[in-house]
Amino acid sequence: MEKYNLSLTELDEIQNHEDFIVIWLSSDDVPNSIMNFADYLKKYDSCEACISYIKKFKSERKILLVYMMDLAYLSIFEDFSQIQSIYVLKKQDDNLKFNKQDHPKLIDLFQNLDELINRLRKDILLTYRSDLPINISSLNENNIEQSLTSLHGNSLALLWNQYFLYYLIKYPNVNMKNLKRIMLDQCRLEYQNNQSELTKIKDFEMHCSNKNILNWYAKDSFLYRLLNKAFRTRNIDFICQFQYYLINLYKKFQKLSKIQKEKYPLIVYRGQIININDLKRLQSNVGHIISMNTMISTSRLEDVARRFIYDAPLCALFKININDTTNSRFRPFIDISEFSSMPDEQEILFFVGTIFSIDSVQQENHSTWIIELTLNNQICEHIENFIFDFQKHILEFKNKHYLFMKTDDYNMIKQYYNMLTRQEFSLNNLPINMIYIYVAFMFSNLGCYEKAIELYKKYLLIGNISIDSSQSIVIHIIIGYLYYHFSDYENAFIHYGIALSLLDETNLLTSELYNHIGDVWSNIDNVDNAISCYQQALHIGNQNNIFQSDIHQKILLKKKNSIQNPTDERQINNIDEHDRSIINLDNEIQLKNYQNQLNAEHNLTSIQRIDLSYQIGLCLMRKDDSPQALEIFLKTKQMLINEQLDDENNPTSIQCVDLSYQIGLCLMKKGDFPQALQSLLQAEQIIIKNPPLWNRFPQLLSTLYDNIAILYFLLDEPLKAIIMWKKSIDMKINFSYN
Repeated sequence: MEKYNLSLTELDEIQNHEDFIVIWLSSDDVPNSIMNFADYLKKYDSCEACISYIKKFKSERKILLVYMMDLAYLSIFEDFSQIQSIYVLKKQDDNLKFNKQDHPKLIDLFQNLDELINRLRKDILLTYRSDLPINISSLNENNIEQSLTSLHGNSLALLWNQYFLYYLIKYPNVNMKNLKRIMLDQCRLEYQNNQSELTKIKDFEMHCSNKNILNWYAKDSFLYRLLNKAFRTRNIDFICQFQYYLINLYKKFQKLSKIQKEKYPLIVYRGQIININDLKRLQSNVGHIISMNTMISTSRLEDVARRFIYDAPLCALFKININDTTNSRFRPFIDISEFSSMPDEQEILFFVGTIFSIDSVQQENHSTWIIELTLNNQICEHIENFIFDFQKHILEFKNKHYLFMKTDDYNMIKQYYNMLTRQEFSLNNLPINMIYIYVAFMFSNLGCYEKAIELYKKYLLIGNISIDSSQSIVIHIIIGYLYYHFSDYENAFIHYGIALSLLDETNLLTSELYNHIGDVWSNIDNVDNAISCYQQALHIGNQNNIFQSDIHQKILLKKKNSIQNPTDERQINNIDEHDRSIINLDNEIQLKNYQNQLNAEHNLTSIQRIDLSYQIGLCLMRKDDSPQALEIFLKTKQMLINEQLDDENNPTSIQCVDLSYQIGLCLMKKGDFPQALQSLLQAEQIIIKNPPLWNRFPQLLSTLYDNIAILYFLLDEPLKAIIMWKKSIDMKINFSYN
């Protein structure tokens, strides 16, 4: 699934423990003056051996290559994404002539060893002390290593990041002793050949406590490097290995933030080397928000921050404004000066996942830019409220599983907004607004209609949505639709009425609205008003050259159910003869038709029989007979297996995905969550084995991952759920169908 950017990083190589590696490629010995960096140093005396070593690493890393051999290999080394910089030492008899601009990774041709080592030391210091390269990921971009995520147009990613962190640090009833063992085992694996770090790991095991938990992060050790590398590369599996430390670190943040409550800084600073692409992305995101994917070190002192960008060719000084956080539930920053080996730096540390607004990006001189941010803590608190509500309602869903996926208001929002404006209702909106809509849809999907309505109303309030705006009209229709689904017809009429009062009678969306209003009248047995609304919907549809067969069916059925005598029936038959000739058959007739074909026609091929059985199952699902549908789908799948038709190059492979998916939905409605999960995972494996090229693949796979995530939540495996949800979000972002 790599072509769809769905694969998560697995711990299949020891790749995470250093921010950088120095490779000394020379027949000469390594000078004593850089042996202080022995933990990060590799020595090779042949280009072939060096290349072999670099190829072992699949992921991007910062390799600093010191090159003192035949420059014929220089272009080969530059092609490796793992190599960040190349330093070449000229020998006395070398007559090197080439254009440095043709070699972007070449730092310089150094005349003597001391000059090279001084530059190397400086770059190592900047690489190590800068914590993280600033990378902003645009909507369709998926870099390997990212520390800063642009969330304009990417609200789902923001929501996922915060959910992931919440469950990572607040998951109840964890076995801390077991989590500590998992973490230390992973650390020992990473440093299995480094006795110095193994000694530190043992020291941590014996002496780490709540009192000194921050000291371990502040010092130059395995923990700082491993943790930050895991967060920057977004390696979910690797981050989870550090759950023990993150839980304790979060508790320390909570404790210190209360103690330091009255001493918060108004402004802090951070010096950062950046590249031109990162700078352009920051400029294009002014006015929007960003989320930090790892811990962020800053200083109260501007001159301290500037030390880390001194003489850099392109850099940024981040000026971070901190508003009053006195009333915040959690203050995501603390002063760690007393725990630092360099207390004079007055270091302020921000917790992973902190969100900032980008206020401005201004050029100070030819190499330095001033980037002003403001701490934005409100969004995190909104999301934490969502998580609390979700935990509460996921338990309620276990008793309301029969309501699963009875509504599809998320697609209705997109469809109705497009009808009204001829534009896409995309995620390119204010993140908090879009998060409210997405979470409301999640609750609606689970049958928690009242909670979904509450969130849609908050979206209108918090987003300051004007009552006569297109967004407001569409959301009021959705609210009415959800009131209708839990039989609160009075409120359904109120919200449908608000939308109707704001719409032009010729608008196609007005036709849809009359159809919904007709459904409400139908459910309260007012046939005349129901038919009147359906006819008005048809009239507006005809004006827009749209034929609406489903509304024709509703009118016919209402008329049939309201006949008083044979004369009335003959009149209805005469009046509706044309309508009956052009509308689709209703679901019951379709069901009987498929059943008759299956039973009466003896010359059907195996594929035809399988297709008819599948259509019967879909009809049963539409009439809410999921137990009978489940029986049909199971028999149909067995037919596929018996006939050995499920070949990955055969069209029925697609049908096997559909069958496994439908079986999973039926089992969810039945409340058999373990078997439902097994069926949906089977569908996923079929797709992963041979990704189909059919049009609905992205939406089906995204929905599949959403439903697998829900099942993992129901089975009390939240981290697995969050990983599946991440895959769904990747599909939505990469294919932009949402």
